[in-house]
Amino acid sequence: MKKKLLLLSAFVLLNIPFISHAECIHDWTDFVILEPSTCASNGKMARTCKKCGVSDIRTTQKSSI
Repeated sequence: MKKKLLLLSAFVLLNIPFISHAECIHDWTDFVILEPSTCASNGKMARTCKKCGVSDIRTTQKSSI
């Protein structure tokens, strides 16, 4: 029983992808508006990598209207 558990544990650990954020070729979601920009303040938008979960948050410029 212990041998089967050890083999199963080794199989699971060897098949987990160990990808760091630096090594990931990102597959981004579409940008989502976090805070809309207004004529008085900048806004924020974000997207997330579907593979590693890293977020990309950007500032949007104040609207000129």
